[in-house]
Amino acid sequence: YHFEDKSAVKAFANFPAEFKLKSDRGLKYAKELILLAMEKAGVPEDAKIEIVPAEEVALTVAEEPVITAAPEEEIAVAEIVSEEATAPAEELVLAEDGAETLVAAAAAAEVLPAIVVGDGVFEGKRKTLQDRLDSSDDETRGYFEEIKAFLAQYPAVNCITSKLYLTYVYKKRPVVKMTVHGKAALLYYPFDANAEETAKYHFEDKSAVKAFANFPAEFKLKSDRGLKYAKELILYAMEYAGVPDVVAGRGE
Repeated sequence: YHFEDKSAVKAFANFPAEFKLKSDRGLKYAKELILLAMEKAGVPEDAKIEIVPAEEVALTVAEEPVITAAPEEEIAVAEIVSEEATAPAEELVLAEDGAETLVAAAAAAEVLPAIVVGDGVFEGKRKTLQDRLDSSDDETRGYFEEIKAFLAQYPAVNCITSKLYLTYVYKKRPVVKMTVHGKAALLYYPFDANAEETAKYHFEDKSAVKAFANFPAEFKLKSDRGLKYAKELILYAMEYAGVPDVVAGRGE
C-alpha cells in the first residue's frame, strides 16, 4: 500500500500510516484498508457508523520527554525548548552541574495508544528502531552503525535509548537524535534548519513537530558524502553543547 510513516507526529499518533489516494486503484485500496481497520477494531458487519465529535473521544498518547535547558547559543542554533519533566522519579536524571532542573530520560516507557470502537479495542502498534533496522538495506544499516561508532568516541556524550530513537546529549544539552526510515538514516540536529550557514546540508525543518522541538533540523543520510556531512554536523553540535576537546571545522 506504500504508506508514509507519521508516527513521530503527535497529531497522527493514533493514525500513523498515511495513504495518498490519487487514482481508481488507490480508491480500491483505501476501501480495503478501511475494512481491515474496522475488522481489527471489532466493528460488527451490521453496525451503524456514527461520526463522534473529537471532544467526546478520549485518547491518551504518551509524549516523548523534552530535554530542558540549552548551551549558550550561536547563530544557526535552534532555540531549545524547556518543559517541566514529567517522567517518574526513577527515570529522571539530575544534571551534572547540580542544577535543580531535572531531565526526563528519553527511555521512559512509551505507552501505545488504543482506539476504542464500540465494545472492541484496536491496540496501536508502531515499529521499533530495531524493526526499522531489520527491514532496511545493508548500506543504510552500515551508515547508522558508523554514526554510532563515531559518537562512541566521545564518552562525555550520553546515549538515551527509546523504542524509536537514539538520543545523544551532553549533560542537559542536545547533540543529535537518530533513527532509520526506509533507505535513509535520519539524524536530527539542534540547529536552525533554515539558516544560510547550513544551507548546503539541505535540512528539512521539523520545528513544528513537538517531538523534535530540541532537534528541529532533519538530515537524511543516504550516501558517503552524507556520512561526511553527518559527522561534521555532529562535531558542530558537540562544540555548541560545550563537549570538551571538540573543535568543529566546516568541510567544503
